[in-house]
Amino acid sequence: MANLQELGEQYAKKLIAAVNKQLTGREIAEEIERLTYSDTKQPLSDYDKKYLIDNISSFIKNHYIIKEADNEKYLELVNYIQSNLKGGK
Repeated sequence: MANLQELGEQYAKKLIAAVNKQLTGREIAEEIERLTYSDTKQPLSDYDKKYLIDNISSFIKNHYIIKEADNEKYLELVNYIQSNLKGGK
């Protein structure tokens, strides 16, 4: 299984490539909710979920800045993903 940084990158790329970004954001949130640690099979902690969301945001900020307005829209989607996690913000 990929580490949290790699997963963040994968989710960021998936979000950027998506046609329906809001739907994809919801799907990413659902996937994150289902993630488990490979060694214990326990669900990801809220701390690690936040870390993963931060990695998505960081990847977008550092690799996909086209225009400031576009970047803001992607970051709003990252916030949308976070708000759709069961733990909320």
